[in-house]
Amino acid sequence: MKVLFLDESGDHNLTVIDPQYPLFILGGVIIDLDYAKTEVEERLRQFKRILFGNEDLILHTADITRNRNGFEKL
Repeated sequence: MKVLFLDESGDHNLTVIDPQYPLFILGGVIIDLDYAKTEVEERLRQFKRILFGNEDLILHTADITRNRNGFEKL
């Protein structure tokens, strides 16, 4: 079985474009569900632990670019 991880970033509003972030991006990856539940989840937890000391952190572009909600040391 495969699983799709899909995410977006930016603003989809084309009538008023934000000059600070004039982008809209949609990206995704399709991988085996077993691989996602084992290898990917463990490596992502390890990445968060090493970089931020916290596995519960949600990797959110708005927080990362604004250095908030756990990303202050970036």
